[in-house]
Amino acid sequence: MIVLGIETSTRLGSVGVVEAPDEGGHRPTRVLAEATRDSGLAHGTFLLGLIDEALGLGGCDLSGVDVIAVSIGPGSFTGLRVALATAKGLVLGTTTRLVGVPTLTALAEAALARLGTAPGPPPSAGAVIAPCLDARRGEVYGACFSVPAALASGTTGPLPEIEPAGAFAPAEFARRVTSCAAGGVAFVLGDGASRHRGSIDEALGGAAVLLDDELGRPSGATVAAIGARGGGSPGDAAGLAPIYVRASEAERNREAVLASGGERPGSR
Repeated sequence: MIVLGIETSTRLGSVGVVEAPDEGGHRPTRVLAEATRDSGLAHGTFLLGLIDEALGLGGCDLSGVDVIAVSIGPGSFTGLRVALATAKGLVLGTTTRLVGVPTLTALAEAALARLGTAPGPPPSAGAVIAPCLDARRGEVYGACFSVPAALASGTTGPLPEIEPAGAFAPAEFARRVTSCAAGGVAFVLGDGASRHRGSIDEALGGAAVLLDDELGRPSGATVAAIGARGGGSPGDAAGLAPIYVRASEAERNREAVLASGGERPGSR
């Protein structure tokens, strides 16, 4: 089974191709290719080219893809919409399944796999992986995951979520990480950690390790590997929607107008 993974929730666009065992198979999922580019959030310009590049590197073509997995947020509103619209267009009129993958889950699993091959001991059972993305307006999108004993060696697999995805002030997210870690080891990663490193580090008070950008970067291959685990059915792609976590700028403006007693734009 060939799975294509699309990740555009940040400035980095990443597309991965993996080969996964069919249902009931026991072979491990194998990464065939991954192509990543800093698109500066202009993913609409570069995404189709990045998909072609990844498929070419993996020796595949779109007709041989069985599943398309797409990172659905939280993250850049525009990036999420571009990825989802592109994925829906690619599966239209085909039997290819479309699977939505929570962005922070994919970031956590990618980081755990990289930590398993990085110098030093891998995360132990019970360690906390805390991805966070820059949400602008002084906030981060973040969540916390616990490393189960079966994955403590750095292999990939489902991570239990212990702090649901939300939008937080950076210092508040750091306090939640500390609470989830309860004195154990925690790793904070993602462009939110890079953007707000000072306030997060101060609030953590040495209670967690802030990973560098390379260990915390998004991975289209990880999105594909998660998508290979199941979900989605041919023909149900239209109902898949991004996970925004908080209201968009347009929605906030509309609510502000309504709350002030003004008329909603376009109401006349």
